[in-house]
Amino acid sequence: MRLYFFTPQTRERKLLLAYERVQAVLKSASIETTTSAEGTEGLPDDMIKAAEHRSEPLLEQMDALIIEGSSADPEIGYLLAFAIARKKPTLYLTDRTTSSFNPLRYLPAKSLPKNLMLKTYTKEGLEGIVMTFLRSIDAGAIREVPSIKFTLRI
Repeated sequence: MRLYFFTPQTRERKLLLAYERVQAVLKSASIETTTSAEGTEGLPDDMIKAAEHRSEPLLEQMDALIIEGSSADPEIGYLLAFAIARKKPTLYLTDRTTSSFNPLRYLPAKSLPKNLMLKTYTKEGLEGIVMTFLRSIDAGAIREVPSIKFTLRI
């Protein structure tokens, strides 16, 4: 599984520690991870060449996304829109102790897509949230439900 982990630029010590915790969980789960801090450095060369050949964004080749939204960043809105449009399983994390702008706060819970999980975390519960998300992807809990209905008449 390939996962993209977006972390906005910040100097807050508690957020940097949270980023490291998430990366440690992903590493222990043997997930191939690319972070926004690495850019394309952590990606295999064949993946980059395949994306260039097909003229598609590298995000298209990712199976899931984790977005840390405790710090404001203009790229978060783009990543959320991309994940919703492409129906990529996405975990949107925010620190419970920070008051950050949530771009999805105006949407009612019923309007949120099934592939998007919004979670607030504390220092103690972060690893559990990430592991629950990874298990839901592996178990296929995040699936698209068909909305096509038809009647067969003979």
